Amino acid sequence: MITLITRWWWTVITLILLPFVLFLIQYAHDAALVQDAANNGRMIAAVTADPSSLTNEIVQNISESLPTTQDGTTLFNPNTDIVTRSLNANQEVEVSVTYHMPVFGGIGHYLGIGGTIPITRTTIQSLDYPQNGLNAVLQSAPPSSVNISSVSLQAAGTNFSLTVNGTGFGSAPNGVPGTVTGTFFVIADVTQGWDAGSPQSGLAVTYASWNDTQIELSGIQNYGKGTERINPGDDMYVTVSTSNGSNTYYFVANTTGTTQYSASISASNTTPSIGTAVTITASSGTPGDGTNGIGIYDATTGQYLIWSASGESVSQSVNSGSSSSQDYVAYYGPQGQIANALATSDDLGVTWAKTSSSGTVTAVMMQTSDGAYIIDIFGQNLSGATVSGSGLSGTSQVSSNEIQVNANDSSDSSGEVTLANGEQVTFQAQAY
Repeated sequence: MITLITRWWWTVITLILLPFVLFLIQYAHDAALVQDAANNGRMIAAVTADPSSLTNEIVQNISESLPTTQDGTTLFNPNTDIVTRSLNANQEVEVSVTYHMPVFGGIGHYLGIGGTIPITRTTIQSLDYPQNGLNAVLQSAPPSSVNISSVSLQAAGTNFSLTVNGTGFGSAPNGVPGTVTGTFFVIADVTQGWDAGSPQSGLAVTYASWNDTQIELSGIQNYGKGTERINPGDDMYVTVSTSNGSNTYYFVANTTGTTQYSASISASNTTPSIGTAVTITASSGTPGDGTNGIGIYDATTGQYLIWSASGESVSQSVNSGSSSSQDYVAYYGPQGQIANALATSDDLGVTWAKTSSSGTVTAVMMQTSDGAYIIDIFGQNLSGATVSGSGLSGTSQVSSNEIQVNANDSSDSSGEVTLANGEQVTFQAQAY
């Protein structure tokens, strides 16, 4: 009798634990596939400047290994479940992939039981040369129609409010007004080391209102209760991202009103042909006061190009007679003293290159696991193109925008691409 009861008891325990064990197995399986998709997207980000290639790679990975819908429920939506963002002044790109796993797996389909649980996996790719992957897109994307003109901040204790003024914000996203996270808004305190608003941050933002010219925040989850605090003088930024584009506004926190200092930079062209003049413009929301003003710094050469003690913006024309890349920074502070600036912008890269009527090419040299060297060449209208150069051989067509060629040695990094129309473009491959 005791043996019968014992067997019955273990049968009950097994039946209770079995669904949980099956859930853990399914979760681990799906999480590994999502991680693989994120890793493959990261590798694409390293070698191509085409964001759609990254998206297509992740979509293909997910679609081939996991169901994307079940009983009318979307389990994977590329428009919202693939998120890329730049980090560390465009030196890295972060790729996040989310999959909404059915809680009861395939059996839920037959039992009519719904419910999903999100699985998010994030990976980071270093962008270690000027035209590295998505860095080219991050630096040379067309100007956004979203523009932030000023920020007004009130913060004391656990109370927080923020007003963002500008244009192109569009209509309120889903969940606004309300307390939500989303890809449409981020606020960050660089000094304190926290950010809020995005799904990755884990901190929801409370929106009081949102219209095309103004966004009002009335709270941040956990604000003032831990590390999420703002002190006067902290370096901060807000980013607004809509279907119209994205804009980031950097400022120094003044917790009792309108923020005092900001610096932004733009260029009339970030990928000009050799000999083409480019206008660099630096702007600040605050006019110079005689001691502090707005200026432009060439981070590549270490030269200060221009500075104004009284205006809100300055412009400088720059040029190059050879293939080269220059990084420029806007700063608000004392003349010629970027180290003592009250606000600085991200680096803005400008690359002069030889062009043809069909555009430019970007070349990357990589070493394979067996020690061979391969050069990846990216550009427009490369169908039927051939490559020539010392130590180069075996041109292969990867896509209409990508070709590969074998190199005998790491020093065989330059050559010439002959397009199908006969035009020729030289290149100098950069090491990956």
